[in-house]
Amino acid sequence: MKLHKIKRLLRFALVFIFFIIVVSGISVFRAINSDTIRIKGNDLKEAFSRKDLQATYIDEDEETIQISSMEDIDKAIAFMPRFCVPEYIPANYSLRTLEINKMAIINSYYARYHFSKNEADYFLIYIRDKPEQDLQAVFNAEGEWIELKDRTLLKWVNTVEDTYGVTIVDAARMIEITGTTSHEEMMRIAEGLKLY
Repeated sequence: MKLHKIKRLLRFALVFIFFIIVVSGISVFRAINSDTIRIKGNDLKEAFSRKDLQATYIDEDEETIQISSMEDIDKAIAFMPRFCVPEYIPANYSLRTLEINKMAIINSYYARYHFSKNEADYFLIYIRDKPEQDLQAVFNAEGEWIELKDRTLLKWVNTVEDTYGVTIVDAARMIEITGTTSHEEMMRIAEGLKLY
């Protein structure tokens, strides 16, 4: 009789423990939102880096396209209006990534090229359409303004952050080139950009 009572208590304890585990698991699962467990495009890119990797990620407020080869540049041109493509790339530099984000709510685009030849030598090209907020800061910046036939360049140096670059300004977009490559090379890149 005692043995039967002990077995029944053990069964009850096991059922109770199983119930607690199930309830706790459901609570933990509900506490984790989908944003926390979503794999971002950059994580995938690092995990599966291939020369020809090209993917599109869609969120309800944002659409992103990533390219890692200049052979796929037509996809970027079709994706982003007011885009630009570098026609001059310094020797031994190659495209590491090109990422373009479209913010659906405000119908605005932002793109970033990353070119490098090694870890230390790189340059970035940032493109923003509808740059109204950024334009005032550019016009107030100190640097050398250069007027070309189809674009205005600002060659600038930030002595506080010890950075330098070239900014291209027109009515449709703002393009900024910065990195560790020389100012002269940045000017050649800026002058050689094909604007769409």
